[in-house]
Amino acid sequence: VRLHANDANAAMDGVDIIERRLDDDDGVANVSEVLDRLTATTGLEAAVSTAAVVIETTTRDATALQQFFADIEGQLDRDTLVVPSATGVAVTAAVAGLRYPDRAVGLQFRDPLGTSLVEVVIAEQTTAETAARADEFVADIGCSPVLVRDGPGVASTRLELALEAEAMRLV
Repeated sequence: VRLHANDANAAMDGVDIIERRLDDDDGVANVSEVLDRLTATTGLEAAVSTAAVVIETTTRDATALQQFFADIEGQLDRDTLVVPSATGVAVTAAVAGLRYPDRAVGLQFRDPLGTSLVEVVIAEQTTAETAARADEFVADIGCSPVLVRDGPGVASTRLELALEAEAMRLV
């Protein structure tokens, strides 16, 4: 795993945050082994050039996401999964300008990290092959993939809110 940030301090802070969260998670047996597989870099090309999956995790609007993915597309293998994870932006919109938007899929990891449910968001352009690869990736990291259609927000959060609203009406 390669963590990218434009600023070296921000990249190292990201590693520190991950280490603290892993230390707090009783489900992670060997934190040092996990951290040995994590590197931080300020070089975007070094971060993405050989990646099988590129997940963009900063908060961005659709235009900024489109620009980011357009900027890195030439550095990616054709098979690289492109994953915007901003909950307020539809995957379909985030990758609209790509030459190969069919390789895009959203991944919404639940918080806390110990929760194994991951929503695999299928955009309008996502192919069945891409969906299957994303499903396999999520399973390979020990999580349970749930395929959902592209739409506003996170499906599980929307379901939780509907359940809470119904509980309030009952009370």
